[in-house]
Amino acid sequence: MKERLKQRGVQDGLVVTALGIAFLIYSIVQFQGVAHKVNWMMSPFLFPIIIAAVAILLGVGMIREATYAAPEAKGEDNGRRALVKFRDALVVIVLAIAYDAALRYIGFLAATAIYLALMTLFLGERKWYVIVLVAVISPLALYAIFKLGLNVRLP
Repeated sequence: MKERLKQRGVQDGLVVTALGIAFLIYSIVQFQGVAHKVNWMMSPFLFPIIIAAVAILLGVGMIREATYAAPEAKGEDNGRRALVKFRDALVVIVLAIAYDAALRYIGFLAATAIYLALMTLFLGERKWYVIVLVAVISPLALYAIFKLGLNVRLP
């Protein structure tokens, strides 16, 4: 069973890496068509290239983690672990949907601060000052970078 899970992790990592490479190639080819008109730093193709590079890194990380994963403890209930993972994924999805809805009503700064505070709590942080720092500084930094620095409209 352990060997099958390891093989599955490697396969998943290979898929993510391959998709990242395909997306990177596609983005570069698309950029080549307009390269003579636009500097790549100011083009809309920069962000997809960054996303593709991150996908490649994540895929390689998945392969590495599956290859060098520590052996599981005997007697561990895999069914229970699967339910916990499903519950955790569901919580993250619900929080993301609530964040999206809150953006329309309370704005970027407030919605992002609340979302980050809840996600930080969910991820296990219990020190109030860390939660407050993450929830307050992150949206303010994003606002300063995008709205004030780059003059990009935020939701």
